[in-house]
Amino acid sequence: MRRAILAAWWVAQVACVNDNIVAVRGTDAGATVPLVTDAAAPWAGFPNSFPMGTGPCDIAVTPSDNRPCALPNRTTCVRTHLGSPGQSQGWTECTCGCSEPHTWSCYGVVGGDTRPTCPATQPAAGSSCDAGQGNCYYFPGYVCSCPAAASNPTWTCGETPLGIQLPPCVIREDVPDPGTVAPSNVDPRLRIADLTDAEAETWCRWYSAAIHPGSAPPSDGPLKTDGTTSHYGFAGCGAPINLCAAALSINHCRLNLRRRPCQATVAQLSDCVLTIHDKCTLVGQGCTALRAGDDCEETIAQRLSTGRCSTPVE
Repeated sequence: MRRAILAAWWVAQVACVNDNIVAVRGTDAGATVPLVTDAAAPWAGFPNSFPMGTGPCDIAVTPSDNRPCALPNRTTCVRTHLGSPGQSQGWTECTCGCSEPHTWSCYGVVGGDTRPTCPATQPAAGSSCDAGQGNCYYFPGYVCSCPAAASNPTWTCGETPLGIQLPPCVIREDVPDPGTVAPSNVDPRLRIADLTDAEAETWCRWYSAAIHPGSAPPSDGPLKTDGTTSHYGFAGCGAPINLCAAALSINHCRLNLRRRPCQATVAQLSDCVLTIHDKCTLVGQGCTALRAGDDCEETIAQRLSTGRCSTPVE
């Protein structure tokens, strides 16, 4: 898995407000701001990211969250918002095939208030600026500041100190595509319904180790009166996935796998749970195949709700 993610609440549509900066996922932030179509070549270190209107992102339809896309999966298109009186400055990226194959997922960082016009591209640190121009935000996670009270002011640039992380779908040059990951000692082609008890337990031990590397699996906890779990940590994804997956005990995981004759394969289930626990970033085929499988609706991955990702085991 590209990075170990502890089971925790993560919904693909979130908004984090911090120091007047808004990180927006699942919205088409600033869609009325003119597109920047003459920006520089793709960013160094981000080979699959392109300014909107260039390369594969020279497309007629503006990307929008959860809408179909025809670009290669994990292609990122970046739109820069220049900022002006009445409009905020920053950027929005939309990645094709982030959480679901050939579906847009969008994320943005925009100024929490209006600012004077910022340069269309990130200025060089130390270059001159207009006093009081404020902070300007640039993909993938940089802020450039121009002091308000200074003679001969210059830009100071660095990674944003606000805790805004790189969008989870954007490919870095040094981070490979995770591809499909499944336990090597269970045939990934097997249908869930055909697993033996031993094979189901083996998959459950792999799943527990994948989401909690180096930690012992949790112990069985009490069940609710309807035979579902209620106390395990879990991860969840909003639209378009709308599923969650709990960090179950080995026994409760095995019982859930044996509960219904799910026709999806081991590989399809593995893709789905890793996608959910990897901050909703597409792994393999994501959750599409598992959701489409007969009798798979409650197999490990559950419909996202306001509850505690209750998982049926009886």
